[in-house]
Amino acid sequence: MKLQESGYAFSLLSEQDVRLPFFLVGAGVNHEQEDVERPFGYPHYQWIHVIKGKGILTDRDGKTHFAGENQGFILNPDEAHSYKAVDAPWRVYWLTFGGYHIERLLSTFQLNKTGVYNISHREELDSQVQTALELINSRHGMRALDCSTLVYSFLTDLYRYTSQSDDSPALRHNKINPVLRYMEDHYKELITIDQLAGVLQISPQHLCTLFKQALDTRPFEYLNALRIHQSKYLLKGHPERRINQIAKECGFESNAYFTTMFKKQTGLTPSQFRKLHGRA
Repeated sequence: MKLQESGYAFSLLSEQDVRLPFFLVGAGVNHEQEDVERPFGYPHYQWIHVIKGKGILTDRDGKTHFAGENQGFILNPDEAHSYKAVDAPWRVYWLTFGGYHIERLLSTFQLNKTGVYNISHREELDSQVQTALELINSRHGMRALDCSTLVYSFLTDLYRYTSQSDDSPALRHNKINPVLRYMEDHYKELITIDQLAGVLQISPQHLCTLFKQALDTRPFEYLNALRIHQSKYLLKGHPERRINQIAKECGFESNAYFTTMFKKQTGLTPSQFRKLHGRA
């Protein structure tokens, strides 16, 4: 892969900009990382990933972490840390950012702990940081909004393509994709856990573990959500069909169970949903 020319930039932020849910502070590409020691931390969030060489990060607790090619680390604001090269040149891409939604989003994505993350598709992150650098250097008046959107997109890519194990969320999701497709093709039918596990030729217990890791749900919870999702189109688009008929067409064995699950997921009964969307 051809390396980008090195460069970095810092955003000129207004009072309005820093009130956004996400704002971009700075970006750097193909940067030869110098030694950094910050006993009082840095005022914003930082992401740094390695494209060449190797470095060592020391966190606030004095624990050390090595970061080499296709690895990165995130640093929380105001936490003591230091990092330096151990195999120079240590070249990195970096992004600094803030915003009142950052903490909650990183917690949801389980990216809120200092440490080294493995990267499965580094080119995606490289591209985002390069775009961030170009946005900062652009002159259009609304660039802060574009930068805010980019920070959110970047964080979702971090969730998608990084992991502290060798198994990123994207890879975990790929493992169960055949089962998800099977559900989409057969949700109208009676489906057993053994049938679903058979798609991957694994045990039902292993399948449940994979679903928990990838989606934080159980296979039949996902299947019920899919069936409810499909039923919404029938409720709105086919007012001539009875609700018990729609329940059966979407794979529910009883109208009572369909109504219970529908209300659990939407807060409405099927009849209320139909009326809400213009069908009495």
